[in-house]
Amino acid sequence: MVRVTAPAEREDEMDQSETETEETTSESEMKSIEEKAKIAITRLWARYRSAIFDRLSVVEAAAVELLRGSIDGELRRKAEGEAHKLAGSLGTFGFADASRDAREIEVLLQSVHLDATQTVRLSELTVNLRTQLEKEQTKSSDVHADEMPMVPSTQTSVPSGESRAIQGLRGLSVDVVLVDDDEVLSGLLLYTLKTQGYQTEWIVDGQVAADKLRGPTPMVKARIVVLDVNLPSLDGISVLRELSRTGALKETKVIMLTVRSSEPEVLSTLQLGAFDHVAKPVSVPVLMQRIKRALES
Repeated sequence: MVRVTAPAEREDEMDQSETETEETTSESEMKSIEEKAKIAITRLWARYRSAIFDRLSVVEAAAVELLRGSIDGELRRKAEGEAHKLAGSLGTFGFADASRDAREIEVLLQSVHLDATQTVRLSELTVNLRTQLEKEQTKSSDVHADEMPMVPSTQTSVPSGESRAIQGLRGLSVDVVLVDDDEVLSGLLLYTLKTQGYQTEWIVDGQVAADKLRGPTPMVKARIVVLDVNLPSLDGISVLRELSRTGALKETKVIMLTVRSSEPEVLSTLQLGAFDHVAKPVSVPVLMQRIKRALES
């Protein structure tokens, strides 16, 4: 006997088939993102390994001075900042234990007064951190210069090379503006965004970001702003507040990045109009998915 499928049944089958196709496509896209992220991480670790060790050297210098009991405020603040960046970038490179150690170092350096036990602990953590990183052999560095994003000194406000300079330009429209002062992490994210076909700009200073992105007709119009909380000149939450106050969020979605993902901070950013919130260490595939979701919403 030949079975005749009723129209309603055919519609249900078609809906199920479309759903399965969408899920398969989504899984395929995620795998593609993960594969590209792994390639980027391998290449960028080879490129920025020396910069990571330079940061560690600053933290080690602070640990030595603390043991001597003679550290000055400037070195302490610099070491805290470098530990903060290490916590974020090392986690994204896949060094989870090293990232946790860097985060603990950052917290210790934030303390006004360290007792003898805490000082020794900080010193032990720096030794552990170097040991872990030195065990990581330099991965493939067979990369042509034009394949990688050019990264400026952290003293600059605008990147050169891969991302077009935004200083002095008006009416520039891009897919994603990254606002983060960590050149190592930014290099990884910019490179991965490039492989996904996004037009990008990079700003390393909070005040510059507010100036370039504020208002209904900003100097740089971005569909998405990936905004770190800890920035020079003006913190990310203040930048977000300025974008909200001046109406920039009507056309732009903001995804916040931070090492600290406490509930009050998350709620604060969402109340100010942030579209999403991603905690550091950043999972590159997850961030790419969040950006894609924001662009499609």
